[in-house]
Amino acid sequence: MKVILIERVAKIGQMGQVVDVKPGYARNYLLPQRKALEATAQNIAAFEARKKELEASNVETKKEALGLSKRINGQEFVVVRSASDSGALYGSVTTRDAAEAATAAGYTVDRKQVVLAAPIRYLGIHNVSVILHPEVETTIQLNVARSAKEAALQAGGRSIAELAVEEAAAELELELELQELFDDIGAAAAETDEPVSGEDLGDNRFDQALAIARVSARVSPKKATSLSQFVAELTDGQKTQISAVADFLNGATLEISEREKRINRLLGLG
Repeated sequence: MKVILIERVAKIGQMGQVVDVKPGYARNYLLPQRKALEATAQNIAAFEARKKELEASNVETKKEALGLSKRINGQEFVVVRSASDSGALYGSVTTRDAAEAATAAGYTVDRKQVVLAAPIRYLGIHNVSVILHPEVETTIQLNVARSAKEAALQAGGRSIAELAVEEAAAELELELELQELFDDIGAAAAETDEPVSGEDLGDNRFDQALAIARVSARVSPKKATSLSQFVAELTDGQKTQISAVADFLNGATLEISEREKRINRLLGLG
């Protein structure tokens, strides 16, 4: 099918050229997008009558596109999405999402200008082409992350996989520290099952462990394989007593090491 192009079309031709294209391509894309007209004598004559006007308009829109390209090229836009620990998105990021992210940052971008070979389905930083004008193409970056914090880390060159490894190592360290505390509690729990109040608490770590042990005397910490299981075994009364311990541990009169703070957080005490 022969059409006359009213703007430049990549790999097809320049404005004013009469080209032969597949009928489906013409009817489904070129004609509805107003990038071409069917090459009838009437349409060719109409184009020639408006040629100078169209060329002047093309120069102006190209100038505006070049200006936007200089500002937006290489810019990074954050798109927050839910995803698994492996990095697979629960859904996808589309051309609409890319356009909305750029527009929210103050740039005028239409989703039809965004080029994606396929929707983005994984976390990470993705280069995306944006065609601002038939003769002006630029590239932006979409930083797809689960949170603004993770996006900042990705922007600094850290991958989600690296973060997952670090988090797993930190979690293992905390579990080991918690197990040490469980062992202390288990040893102390054998000595007494009396309840304890904030008045009975001492100022050192041993006394703190002993106090928690007294509160949790009927819980078998060594049988607990996780924090959730440990907490689930506590009675309301024991939780109340642990709350008193927590109040003491958070008191201004006692300086707690960073390690102890992390243990307390893991236990849900601070």
